[in-house]
Amino acid sequence: MKKFHALAISAACLAGSLAAAAPAMAAPITAGVTVQDDVIRNSFACSSPKGAKLNTSYKPGITSVTVYFNNHCSTKMAISMHYELSDPQCFTVNPKTKGRKKLHDGAITITKLTATKGSC
Repeated sequence: MKKFHALAISAACLAGSLAAAAPAMAAPITAGVTVQDDVIRNSFACSSPKGAKLNTSYKPGITSVTVYFNNHCSTKMAISMHYELSDPQCFTVNPKTKGRKKLHDGAITITKLTATKGSC
């Protein structure tokens, strides 16, 4: 009985150490993102008012990406999500607004997010 008890404890310890090691072995998604759970944040300067910014954040997903934005600018801004193997997707945000936009593009790697004054 003692042998069986010791074997069960050893197996439980091994399973626990393997489970703890699993997240450390996750492969990076892209060069700029090390773990899929990381949120990527960007700020883009506005032309007016001086010192104001358009702030964005997103978390890479498997089938879609939700971009959160907070536009402190006094002008419309166009936000473009660039992908590794397809054309960018663009959407326009109104001045002095915040919100989110869900973009669908499968499991394509995101390379960057850009913002420009005006509409798409």
